[in-house]
Amino acid sequence: MWAGSRMDNSDAQFSGFRKNLPILFAVAPIHLLLSTIVRRLSPARWIHFSLAFSLIFLTVAHGFHLLKILALLVINFAISKAAGGSKWNPLLTWTWNVGTLFLIEWTKGFKFLNPDPEANVFGGIMRWDVTFNITVLRLISFNLDSYWAHHDSGSRIIDSHKCSEPPSATTALQAPYCCAKLRTQLPHPLPAYSLTTYLAYAMYIPLFFAGPILTFNSFLSQLPTSRPSPLPLRSNLLYTMRLLFALFLMDLFMHLFHIPALTRAQAWTHLAPSSLAAIGFLNLKHIWLKLLIIWRFFRTWSLWDAIIPPENMRRCVSNNYSTLAFWRDWHASFNLWNVRYLYVPLGGARTRMWNTWVIFTFVAVWHDLKLKLFAWGWLIALFMVPELVAKWATRAWWEASGVGFVACMVICLFASSQIMFEIRNEEERRRRKRWVEAGVGGADNGEDQEEKVPLVQVGVTAASGMGSGAGGDNGSVVRGRAAAVNGMDSF
Repeated sequence: MWAGSRMDNSDAQFSGFRKNLPILFAVAPIHLLLSTIVRRLSPARWIHFSLAFSLIFLTVAHGFHLLKILALLVINFAISKAAGGSKWNPLLTWTWNVGTLFLIEWTKGFKFLNPDPEANVFGGIMRWDVTFNITVLRLISFNLDSYWAHHDSGSRIIDSHKCSEPPSATTALQAPYCCAKLRTQLPHPLPAYSLTTYLAYAMYIPLFFAGPILTFNSFLSQLPTSRPSPLPLRSNLLYTMRLLFALFLMDLFMHLFHIPALTRAQAWTHLAPSSLAAIGFLNLKHIWLKLLIIWRFFRTWSLWDAIIPPENMRRCVSNNYSTLAFWRDWHASFNLWNVRYLYVPLGGARTRMWNTWVIFTFVAVWHDLKLKLFAWGWLIALFMVPELVAKWATRAWWEASGVGFVACMVICLFASSQIMFEIRNEEERRRRKRWVEAGVGGADNGEDQEEKVPLVQVGVTAASGMGSGAGGDNGSVVRGRAAAVNGMDSF
């Protein structure tokens, strides 16, 4: 296709996706056609159709391993219903689901439960344990949304909510489900958290294998009973065209730049530093583009099915200038999930310095149970610490209150010091007046004079020094006082 150039299809993740694209392009239109028919004829039965289609598709994909998936889902649902609104619900939910990740890793997908190979039981066309970590996020979402539904008031959340989307984007959903943030936060009546809805959500085919990650409340808010009309056709067409253009770019990239092959072969021993840097940069571009295509394909499928999941890869990889911005916009739906189910329950911004470490430890466990991924998660948390510290110096509220406080403090201190000096000067003027009157007018005797004029010891010493000597008479003391007063006036 590209003048005989060879294509580098050595990336295992994208190679598997590319190999299954014909199947996905065949199944997606069939699913969307049937879904549209059911949605229009009987909106209330759409949830049953979605569950039935998912069971059929996953039977083909995973074979008898689907029973393992169903068993894990039912146990998680039992925890939610048994614990209800008690504090045991979050504790048991997190313990069970994180423990499930460890069990799947240690037992190689519960391999000991597999039937005898000689029984020739169909095991599906793909491994089930590779993508189950996405399902774990949905299980946690259902249990915690169900738990909060026991305590949160929908009217309170609606009253305190500020819509994050423009009015033009809210026409396809009834209020109050028109805003993505509100769809995530708003609880539903407890009967809505049923087994049928739970299974349909956990195994929703367009988002089952790779996401983007959609919370249970948001999924429930977008069922046909909450949507008066489908999404605008024009926006879906434009989004699909963007996906096809990204596929074209990836095909061009794989023919022109053989970056995955160079990386795996470590063929950079004799390269110059500039060439090595170029390989690293292009490898990052390749990872970004392949994940964008995978996530955008399944999101496109979901959008045509009138379910709106969050968008991943909201920025180009070269359009990130901080660790926090990169994390928020790379796997954006996972970041939103972490904010709702980890960051906020752990204290939010008040405890950001330590809850960041907890979150990225879970992120590492969720990706894979390998030491290098733990190191990767902790390094990201470490890189975020300087940025979090530096943000304190640039926060608007800190600048505004700090400048205002300093300005007010300077004005108050200046005014108080002026008032203090004025009071002391007034006291000093009164003393001078009394001293002058005492020195000029005299007194009947020395005893009365000492009672009327309260001289300080310094004044007496100064007056004595200015007189004719230590043994000076009463007149020399008076002359000394007058000299002291004259000295103060000149000062």
